[in-house]
Amino acid sequence: MGIGIFYSYAREDGELRQRLGKHLAVLRRQYQILDWHDGKIVPGTEWDREIKHRLANSDVILLLISMDFLDSDYISRVEIKEAMRRHDQGSASVIPIILRPCDWKNSDLAKLNVLPTGGKPVAEWGNRDKAYLDIVGGVRRVIEERIAKGQPIERSKRDIPWHLPFLCDRRSQDDSLDIALNSQERGSGPFICIIHGNEEECPDEYGDRLRRTSLARFLPIDRRKVAIDSRQLRLPSQNLGRQKNLLVLQRNLAEEFCGRRDAAMEEVAAEMVKIRAPVVVYSKLSTEEWEKEGSEYVGCFLEYWQGFPSLPPGRYLVCCLLLEHKTQSRKAKIGKNKAVEFLNKLSFGGQMNVSGQGYGHLGGQVLPELPSVTRGEAIDWINDASNFGGYCSIHQPGFCDVYQSRQAIDGLYAESRNRIPMKTLAANLMQILERYSCDRKER
Repeated sequence: MGIGIFYSYAREDGELRQRLGKHLAVLRRQYQILDWHDGKIVPGTEWDREIKHRLANSDVILLLISMDFLDSDYISRVEIKEAMRRHDQGSASVIPIILRPCDWKNSDLAKLNVLPTGGKPVAEWGNRDKAYLDIVGGVRRVIEERIAKGQPIERSKRDIPWHLPFLCDRRSQDDSLDIALNSQERGSGPFICIIHGNEEECPDEYGDRLRRTSLARFLPIDRRKVAIDSRQLRLPSQNLGRQKNLLVLQRNLAEEFCGRRDAAMEEVAAEMVKIRAPVVVYSKLSTEEWEKEGSEYVGCFLEYWQGFPSLPPGRYLVCCLLLEHKTQSRKAKIGKNKAVEFLNKLSFGGQMNVSGQGYGHLGGQVLPELPSVTRGEAIDWINDASNFGGYCSIHQPGFCDVYQSRQAIDGLYAESRNRIPMKTLAANLMQILERYSCDRKER
């Protein structure tokens, strides 16, 4: 049993966060604390998803408050929002720690008990080590209170990467993308990749897998030295009409790459070139309301990238659109059918789309719809040592107990099921990994 601690902080306060981490060393060993901050994100990982995953599964959330912390749109929109939700729910202890003077007392954080005692910022203490000692004492009290109430989450033997079960076979999608990518003229412009599948087949997770592993294999890059840079392009929250939709896309992308919403398209492209690595930009859309506005959204998405400047030869820009089909209601099923019909007519590379507009500047591919997973595909997954590289120092490169895991997978399919939806299968595979992993101490 251990305590998971999440550090929410601004990059400008990185040194103060490191100092606090050192002061928590005794507490960390005493209570088997598993602390996490965004500096631990592995290159090539989708940072947004990883942060949200850690936020949702930590027992204690430390908010390291300063003017830069309060000024961050991402921290405010994602990290503080989730922390307060879990505080109100009672599923996590949220502790604001005042690092530097700022207007925190007029924010929602003022309702929480803060550290250091009395809310005196760490930066204003004559001896900062005393400030950190005061903070450690406060954090200790919170942890001991959680233990007394039996609140800490019991963790598995190993901190299993959440994405592992989603590496199950998607060969037809991978092959389709590989062929299309390698027929794309180098430096000819953005490459569009449209991923679609029912909600239960987890198109979002396949998109993450694409960014994490597949693209690095398909592109002519040294994946040991170059990590793909992945960013999200948020679509308009409602259909505002063609011109306004395009403007919102531009402003959202400018904020993501340039840090300001008024940057021009050419400035965004220049920032991409500076990254010196393949860039993946992804957007998400549900087809539930397809009849109302779905085709307009996709049209604007494609039109925006049609007008985007080409990057220099040898640079790669892959733009993924993740379409999630809902099928719970008749209306949702109709939306899915309309969306699939639209996608089947869509083409790239100079041909005309369904409305008569050409996308000659764009290479792209609509990948086959994501299916459920067969028993053979699940067995191949556990047998494939490359899925578990670095997972266990004793049994590397493969998984710890492949034989028992295969037996358990056979049991999942024993009830005459030829295929299992990815969402259901992934939850079961995670349990299998937990059951048959070596002890965490061996890592």
